[in-house]
Amino acid sequence: MLPQFNTSICLIIKDENEYINEWLEWHVKIGFEHFYIYDNGSKIAIKNSVNEKYKQYCTFIDFSDVYENIQINCYKHVLDNFRNISKWMAFIDTDEFIRVIDGRNINEFLKDFEEYDGLYIRWQMYGANGLIKKDNRP
Repeated sequence: MLPQFNTSICLIIKDENEYINEWLEWHVKIGFEHFYIYDNGSKIAIKNSVNEKYKQYCTFIDFSDVYENIQINCYKHVLDNFRNISKWMAFIDTDEFIRVIDGRNINEFLKDFEEYDGLYIRWQMYGANGLIKKDNRP
């Protein structure tokens, strides 16, 4: 049976509501098809902050009752429940953005790696570019 999605992301998040739409917009634009968003007890439920145009891409899971090894338990839950729905699944945080530097979308990029079971993506850190206070720019 073929998976429903080629690419998905698992995200565990708490109280990062102001960043979720920018994060979703970026990853939808580069071709990710679905997001498993684990809300770890945000004061305002993350799903209430997600723009309507992105909700169709999301499965929201309330994960507020898990206190020990939260990230490990989240990843175990997503794999136990959704492993066969996506061919590829990334595990990243709200402050991490996947970027394919040659301009292809993520699905085109991953075609080169179909014979592999997993892929490690190099991490590139960007600083605050001299800013001391947050402004309204992405």
